[in-house]
This record gives sequence, C-alpha cells and structure tokens, in this order.
Amino acid sequence: MDEIDLTSAFYSYGEYIITAELFQYIGNICLKSLLLRGNKIKTIDGTALETMKYKNCLENLDLAKNDFDIHQIMVISLLKLFSNLKRFDISQLERDQHLKIFHYDYRRSSKHFGNLANRSMVNNSYHRISDFLISLPSSLEYFNGSFIEVRAGHSPNSITFTGIKHMKMLDIASTTLQDCNYTIQGLEHVKVLNISHFKCHVLNNTFIRSCVNLQQLIMHSSSLGTGLENDHQGVFLKDLKSLQHIDFARNEFKSQFSKLAFQSQLHSLRFLTLEGNMFTTMPFNLNDFNHLRFLDIRNNKILYLTNTETNDIERAYTKLKRPLAILLEGNPFVCNCDSLNFVKWLFNTRVKLDRHGNYSCLFYDGSFTTTYEVYKKMQDVENHCATTSHRRWMIISILLFVVILVGGIVIVGFRYRNNLKTFCLERIIKPCRSDYQKIE
Repeated sequence: MDEIDLTSAFYSYGEYIITAELFQYIGNICLKSLLLRGNKIKTIDGTALETMKYKNCLENLDLAKNDFDIHQIMVISLLKLFSNLKRFDISQLERDQHLKIFHYDYRRSSKHFGNLANRSMVNNSYHRISDFLISLPSSLEYFNGSFIEVRAGHSPNSITFTGIKHMKMLDIASTTLQDCNYTIQGLEHVKVLNISHFKCHVLNNTFIRSCVNLQQLIMHSSSLGTGLENDHQGVFLKDLKSLQHIDFARNEFKSQFSKLAFQSQLHSLRFLTLEGNMFTTMPFNLNDFNHLRFLDIRNNKILYLTNTETNDIERAYTKLKRPLAILLEGNPFVCNCDSLNFVKWLFNTRVKLDRHGNYSCLFYDGSFTTTYEVYKKMQDVENHCATTSHRRWMIISILLFVVILVGGIVIVGFRYRNNLKTFCLERIIKPCRSDYQKIE
C-alpha cells in the first residue's frame, strides 16, 4: 500500500494520544506515506514507532497541524528509526502552549531523549542550553518544522543538526527564538533553507556559516536591516559561494549594502528579492555581479533612478548577454523635471521591467499620473521644464544681483562713512537748518 490518509480523522475526539496499540495495525503494513495532520494529536508514544514492523518502507510522514507538547522532540529524535524517510512535516502547531524547549528540565527526562540530553547542558535555573542537538535520518530530503512557537528565555550558543546528507529543503520559518545570536551547525548538505520571520534584530554574523552548499536562502521578514547594520565586512554570507537565489524581502533595509556584503556571490547569484524594504536608491552596483538576472525591488522608497544608476544597469545587461529582469512597481516615483531621463529610460531600455515600465508617479503639478502618460507628452513636459528652469535662473540672477548691490552699498558706506557724515552735514543738514531759521 502506498498511502494511508488519516487527515483530521481523530479531530473530533479532542486531544489525542497515539499509543502502540493504535499503531499496531498501521505498523504491519508496508506504507510509503502516512498522513496524520490536523488531528489534535498531543503525544505519540515512542514505542508506537519503535514497534512498527515495516519502518523501512515509510518515505513520507505528515504530522502537521497537531497539538504536540514537549514529547514532540522525542518524535523528532525517533525519526532515525525510519531508514528511508524522505519527507517529514511537523509544522503549524495549534496548541496555545507551544514547544517550551529551553524552560524544560532535560536532566530529569534524559531517558526520553538519549543523545539529546547528553549534549544539552542546562544551567542551574534551567533557562539556558549552551548547545542543542537535533538528529535526523540521513535519507531525509524535506523537513518542515515551520510555524512552531518556541518559548525560550534565552537562545543557545548553537543548534546542531546531525545526520543530514541529502537534504533538499529545510523549512523552519517562524520557528524562531528570541534572537539569532547563535549559530546553526550541520547544514553543509542543505540546498534550500527557509528561515523567514526569524527575530534577527540581534544576529550572530556566523549564524548560517555551515550552509556552504546552500543554493537558495529564504529569509524575508527577519529584521536583517537591524541585525546586519554593522556587518561592514560581509561576514554573514561569506563563503556561501553556491547561493543562486536570495530572498531578503521586508527586512527594513535602508542603506546601500556594503561592497563586501555579496562578495562570495558575485559569480553565483542569479535571483535577488529585496521587495518591501526602505531603499531610496539602488542598493548596490548591479554591474558587480556576473550572472544576476532577476532583481525585485518593488515597494521600496525610490523616487527615481539617477543617470549613474541606469547606466550601471545597462552595463550589467550588456555583460550578462541574456535577459535581465527588474521589478520596480510600488515605489513612490515622481515625474518631475529631475526624473525625465529616468522616464525616458523606462521605455527605451532592453531590460525587462514589470508593467512594461508603466508605473504610477506624482506629476510636477501635484496630480497622479503614469510614467507612460508623461513619456507620451515628453516634449511638452521638457518645454515646461525648460521654461521653469529659465524663470528659476532669472529669479536667482535678480536675487543675486540685488544681494550683491545691497552688499556693495553697505561695504562702500562703511568704508567711507566719515566722508558721508561730512557730506550730509555740509550739504544737507546745515542748509536745511539755515532755511528753517530764515523762516522763523
């Protein structure tokens, strides 16, 4: 038999415990896939898995959307029993009191966890584990442990995965500790890593250093704008030379990346997503990359691209010798006299743009229009800008002349102030006084 699907089959029973007796029938069948998601399962008795007759048949085990307590860790530790397991899903716990890894007294429960307890060193208050070990079967190709709330008072020094040899994707998005001030070890063979929605406002720059063969890093919404603020030497992505796809969307980046940020990916990176950040300019020189062919910088704070930036893009396109796509929609573009070259570039470049370069923009008169509408009446807009520029320079020239004239008068008056006093006294004041006396 290939599959038994028991999705939500026990949901109406409330919190459910899988015992060895309940698993006896399933364990006597050579199953490739067992689906138990959405059943409010609280615990799976370890002996239920150990006594399965055909453990080597199982390739897919789905335990997502259940109600596991601390024994969930025991289930993970027993995955090594399944020598051919390729997919394991234990994501999206529904319990109000989720996994409490670092508040649990492992020393009192070491009999349940084997090597896990031996490697987990807890301090006297049981609030800190210096190293945390997770053992997985070497056959595992896909592991989904995402959206599990971990209530931890402190982060460990390291989290180490053992046994990983053929992992294509490790998805632990939103299964985050209070910060990222630790390292993740044992991910040398992982190809795709999803650690989105991590709390990386405090970040150890060697956080994912073990991912030397990583091809895709998904890390959106993880506060990297704060966590990487002082990583001027590009330590975070250093030596990850196989990275082809990076997703850094919605991380509150504001400033340009340092020149060393992607130093190890200049020859490998092909897709880069920076959507939903706070960049006001291009975040790096596109021409520095040799194979980057897709850049998503939608929904940032860019008003327009300067001539320097568009020229850099054109050089990158020429060097790439293949299609280059850039997504720009959602930026607060302006269509004024300063951005006309940018508007022209949108409709003359060979770079592939979303919406064919037709974006909403704020016109110089305060109304909203589109870049295409401005491009269609470019001659009129340029005439307006030329007239406005001429008037501006005339006003500036007049003001400058007046300032110079007034300044000159003040300087001359100060320099010849004594002569002016004498002149006024002899030529103006005394004659006026004499005339006044005659009248009297």
